[in-house]
Amino acid sequence: MEIHARRKMAQLEAGRQLRELEGSWVAMVTNNYRMELANNQLAAENAQMAKRLRLDPAAIDKLN
Repeated sequence: MEIHARRKMAQLEAGRQLRELEGSWVAMVTNNYRMELANNQLAAENAQMAKRLRLDPAAIDKLN
């Protein structure tokens, strides 16, 4: 009986760890998605400003 109890406790602990890791993973994926959206927004704003200022985007890329 003791073996079964230890195995069950180990499985419960593994389940807890999996839930914790899943929560961390979801938070990281969400943060990554938000950063990607912000990056795309900034790229669009930069392109719009370059167009308004009549700048060559290729010349700007060479500066970076």
